[in-house]
Amino acid sequence: MGYLFDCSVCGGLVIEEGCADDWRALAGYHYCDEKVPAYKALYVLRDRRDGRACRPFNGVAGVIVYSMPVANIRGRNIATSGYFTGLGDRSMQLELINKNIRCIRRVVIEPRYRGIGLASKLVRETMPLLGVPFIESLAVMGNFNPFFEKAGMTPYRKGRDVKSAVLAEVLASVGISEELFIDPQKVHEMIEKLGNNDRFFVCDRIDKFVKAFGKRGKMVHSVERTRYVLGKLSFSPVYYIWCEGVKGEKGVKGEKGVKGVKSLKGVKV
Repeated sequence: MGYLFDCSVCGGLVIEEGCADDWRALAGYHYCDEKVPAYKALYVLRDRRDGRACRPFNGVAGVIVYSMPVANIRGRNIATSGYFTGLGDRSMQLELINKNIRCIRRVVIEPRYRGIGLASKLVRETMPLLGVPFIESLAVMGNFNPFFEKAGMTPYRKGRDVKSAVLAEVLASVGISEELFIDPQKVHEMIEKLGNNDRFFVCDRIDKFVKAFGKRGKMVHSVERTRYVLGKLSFSPVYYIWCEGVKGEKGVKGEKGVKGVKSLKGVKV
C-alpha cells in the first residue's frame, strides 16, 4: 500500500515498500558509497504520474534505508540518559535495543526532485511505519542540511575544541567556508591562489595547528596535508533521535536530554 503526499506540487508521488534495486537506481547520487547496505526496511518515493514508473530508474524519486541499530552510540546514551546501557547483561542490553530502535542508514533524492523538501517528507512519513518507539541516525551532512530536524528529529552535536574552532575561523576569514571542507583539493587550490600576505597567514596558522599531531606536524604544505587538516576540522556526525509521539525540538544543541525521552514511554521490554 502506498502513501500519497498531500502537496499539490508532489501530486503522484507515492511512498511504498522498496527493494535493493530501488536503492541501486539512486546509489550513485549518495555521497557515501554505492553498495547496498544491510537493511531492515527500505521505502521508495515513486513518481507514478503519466507512466513515469515505467521510465529509467523505474520512477524512483527517492529512497530511505533503515537498518538495525549498533550496540552503543554516545549520542543515544546522552539522549536517553543511559537507559540502554548499564544493564549488566550484554545480551539483555542488545535485546532491549533491537526491540526499540531502528537506524536510518541512507536517504537519497534523485537530483531532479531536490529542493522541494522531499527528503524531510520521506523521513517524516516513514519513521512511524517501523513500529518502534525510537528512530536514530548519524549524519555528517546534518551540519549543512538540516532535513532530519525538519522531519521532527532532535539533533545532538559534538562541539569543536578551541584550536580547531580558531583555525576554522581563520579559513573563513579568507573566504574558505566550512561547506568546502569536504573538498580538500578545492580548498588547497583556494589557499594557493590567495595573495601573499593571506597565504602566509593561513599557512602559518596551519603549521602551528599540525604541530600538535606528532609526526603529522612535519608534513609539508600539500594537498595531503590540507586533507589531513580538514579531516581534523570537519564536523563530527550529528546524532539524531526521533521518539514516537514526541515532537522534535529544532536547533537543540549540546548534551541535554530530549524532552519526553527521559520518561521513555512506549519502550518494549
